[in-house]
Amino acid sequence: MRISQFLLCALLAAASCSAGCVAFHPTEIFARHSNPIPGWKMVVNQKPSPAIEEDYHDFINKLPREMKEGIVATDYLEDGTGQHAITIETGDNGTDWTYVLIYNRNDKRIEATKYVSGHYMS
Repeated sequence: MRISQFLLCALLAAASCSAGCVAFHPTEIFARHSNPIPGWKMVVNQKPSPAIEEDYHDFINKLPREMKEGIVATDYLEDGTGQHAITIETGDNGTDWTYVLIYNRNDKRIEATKYVSGHYMS
C-alpha cells in the first residue's frame, strides 16, 4: 500500500470516528423509528404546568407550516418518576409523525424527538 493510500484511509477513519462522536444538545430533534416513551401514562383531568404549556406552544409555533396545519392531537403524559411528556401528532404527505417533548421534574425540556407513527393515503 502506498503512503498516499494509507493517509487517505487514516483520514477517512478519523473522519468517521469524529462524526460518530458529535454531541447532541438535549433538546435537539432527531427522528426515531419507534415510540421513545413506551409505558408512560396519559395524565387526565390535569393540565401541564405553565412552563410546559408555554414551551410546547412555542415548539408548535416553530414547526414548519405544513406540520402545524396537520396537528390532530396533543397528549400530556407522565412516567411515575416526576418526568412529563407532551406528544404532538401531525401528518404530512402521507406520513403520520409524532413529536415527543420530554420534561424533567423541574419542567425543563430535556429531549425532543419525532418518529413515524403511521401512514395514510393523501
